Amino acid sequence: MKFCHSAMVHMTINDLVPYKGNARTHSRRQIAQIADSIKRFGFLNPVLIDGSNQIIAGHGRIAAAKKLGLERFPISMHRTLRRRSSFDIRLA
Repeated sequence: MKFCHSAMVHMTINDLVPYKGNARTHSRRQIAQIADSIKRFGFLNPVLIDGSNQIIAGHGRIAAAKKLGLERFPISMHRTLRRRSSFDIRLA
């Protein structure tokens, strides 16, 4: 099993760069469900970003955080991921 090197940090929405080619979309209903989950349980799954602060996974969580008015939330920063690896994770 391979482990990747990451750092857990807290960042603001303004610190992040959305991935323009994001293939996943979330309906308003889904965003509301994610927001409800965050309200009830907190962030159980951090947003994943690469070394340039671009979102790898978590666009729905970001939208839900905006809906809730959250300013900071947990980020798993993967600075050493190669471009191809980030692409593969986005599709997984």
